[in-house]
Amino acid sequence: MWARGTQAQHDALARHVPVYAYVFADRDAPMFLPLPGDFDFGAFHAGDIPYLFEDETAEPQFTPAQRRLSATMSEYWAAFARTGTPGAGGLPAREG
Repeated sequence: MWARGTQAQHDALARHVPVYAYVFADRDAPMFLPLPGDFDFGAFHAGDIPYLFEDETAEPQFTPAQRRLSATMSEYWAAFARTGTPGAGGLPAREG
């Protein structure tokens, strides 16, 4: 629902300045909001927040792969804060 408009915005801005973005697609991200019911939210909006910032509700539910994803995402964000670009030695290659 949001991807097409977001991509168009990134494309327009990229004509003038460097633009960095990512797609968070972990459909098994633990739900950390206190919502009732047993609905499968999939890769929901803000599902990446516990991967980047400590969250005592979500982190205990992380699988080993999700812990690695969290560490990798944090490395990208730290590289961006440090250098102005999200790339750094040892991180997986970025697409596009």
